Amino acid sequence: MPCLCYTALTQKHNQIINAMLTDFGEASNCLASIIICRGTLHMDHPVTNELVMRLRRATGLPFLEAKRLLTTKPIEEQHTYVEAVENAQNGVINDPIENDPEVGPIIKTVMETVATQVQEEHDNYIARFEQTSPTVADLFRSGRGLCQAIWHQTKQKLKNEHGIDWKTPAEMTPWIHID
Repeated sequence: MPCLCYTALTQKHNQIINAMLTDFGEASNCLASIIICRGTLHMDHPVTNELVMRLRRATGLPFLEAKRLLTTKPIEEQHTYVEAVENAQNGVINDPIENDPEVGPIIKTVMETVATQVQEEHDNYIARFEQTSPTVADLFRSGRGLCQAIWHQTKQKLKNEHGIDWKTPAEMTPWIHID
């Protein structure tokens, strides 16, 4: 049984896989397998059934889906992730890095700044629509989907300006569709 399992989506991915097989061989006692998925490399990390069951109880996810979700996270993050899910108030969880005394205030400040900018853009957008099409303005007035824009821009700004790898609530709870 080869150590490196893969699904190749493009010729480039096949070249990467072949190079990896050449470098690492087909060791049978490998702890992780490389999977090419959606154009990026993901590590398939080992996970305990106890953690999978805790995640399943906290989320209601089927066992295999809970296991798949945990295997995408490094071993050292799996316990923290499950604990965050278990402690979530409304089902949506935040990245535990937000609780860090040094990083948390930076995340909060950046998110508040971005939220203000996104809200201003949204208000300007609605004001333009009110002049040309009040019905369309009414459809967009609720601001549905603004959280996604806020999170996306916050994530980019944190990474580019502060070197912080923050995960959005949507990334932390992929089984919930947030609008």
